[in-house]
Amino acid sequence: VVLVVGLSVGLSGSNNPSTTNTDRQATPSLAPTGIFVPTLEAIVERGFLRCGVPEGEIGFGLLNEATNELEGFEIDMCRAVAAAIFGSDEDRFEPVPTASPDRWTSLQSKSIDILARRS
Repeated sequence: VVLVVGLSVGLSGSNNPSTTNTDRQATPSLAPTGIFVPTLEAIVERGFLRCGVPEGEIGFGLLNEATNELEGFEIDMCRAVAAAIFGSDEDRFEPVPTASPDRWTSLQSKSIDILARRS
């Protein structure tokens, strides 16, 4: 019994309120450089989401010639994210055709806001 009590007290950490986890703040290892605008804030200010999508892939991102609209799973993902951001069912996203070799570069360069492609 003494061993169990000793372990439970030892594992519970300090009871000193000055060292609780809620008082500790993580400090970033690198300071940001330049002007940093969070992606979500930039999307809201712009009024639409730029979404990197595949081009010409059946079921994922294909132009429906009858409606002249892109259709597919990844197009629907863009539509859902835009609806969550703007609280609207209208399409507030711009599909940006993104080739597989360019997908990560496009995301890093901020020419697209999100990437709706299989990686």
